[in-house]
Parts: sequence; structure tokens; C-alpha cells
Amino acid sequence: SPWSTSSRSERAARFPRPRRLCLWERRFRRGGIGGRRAGFPARVKGLLAGGLAATAGAGLAYGWFEAGWLRTRILPLRLERLPPELEGLRVAHLSDFHLGLPSRGRVATERAVDWVAERRPDLVCLTGDLVSRRSGEALLRELLGRLGPSFAVLGNHDYALSRDPFSQPVDLASLPDTRLLL
Repeated sequence: SPWSTSSRSERAARFPRPRRLCLWERRFRRGGIGGRRAGFPARVKGLLAGGLAATAGAGLAYGWFEAGWLRTRILPLRLERLPPELEGLRVAHLSDFHLGLPSRGRVATERAVDWVAERRPDLVCLTGDLVSRRSGEALLRELLGRLGPSFAVLGNHDYALSRDPFSQPVDLASLPDTRLLL
């Protein structure tokens, strides 16, 4: 046996001890984790892909739930130079319906219109992005019928002037009880 006849230094020269590997080297250079070989770049790519997928999923989930959030507030506002005949004027402002998209926004829009209609304001203002697809036009006309006389300013989505490749222009020249302001 080689161990019995040689001294310790001779054995060390013949059978050098392997140097200790750091954690990174043990995982990635000598067979990976769990016995499979995974190179450092492949592992990083997997982590990046997973991180990107999680971020995209979180963004989509936020967009889905955010579309259904409805903020209804009554804000008293004092204007110093308001003519006396306009004292006590109640104004409702609705914006960004984006009807025609499959989202929770449709239900939120219906709730908002019903909330405004219950309060019967003196003036209703609709500002921009009422529809994003032609399929939302019928619902928009129904909702405007519930509101009564109103004023509207169309937005870029109403004209399909956006980065949305699926946006469709809608002819909103004649809306029920609504005067379009240009």
C-alpha cells in the first residue's frame, strides 16, 4: 500500500489535496445543484425570464383591477369672481370611460353614471376617451341617455389617435342630449 511505506510529505506530493471550491464554483462548475449541470449564464437567463414574466403578470393584474376602481366625491368649490347667478351650480365631471374594451371598466362606468344621475347635477361634463372600440358606442349612447343634457369633449381614443393598434375611430358626431365641444 502506498500509505504504509512513505512519509506524510511524500504522500502529499503524490496525492495532492484538491483545493477547496467556493460556493459558486461548487454549484456551477462541478455539476450544478442537485447533480444537474447548469452554467451560470443559463441560470441567470432563467431568473431574468421568470422575473420578466412575474413583472408582466403583475402589470396586467394591476391594469385589470385598476380599471374597476371608481372614485366618487363631492367637492365644494369656492370661486371668488363667480357671477351671483351661478352661485350653487352643481357640476358633474366624468372622464375616461374607454368603452368597448373587455375590462372591469364597463361596470365602473355604469356605476359612475348611475351615481351622477341620482344627484341630478345642473351641468354634466364628459372629457375624453369615451370609447376605444366601436363595440362601446351602443353602451355610450345608453349611458348618455341616463345622464340627460351634457357637454362632451372627445379624446384621442375616440379618434383612434393612440399607440393602441386595436383602437378604432368611432363617429360620435350625434350623441343623445349631448353637445360636443371642439
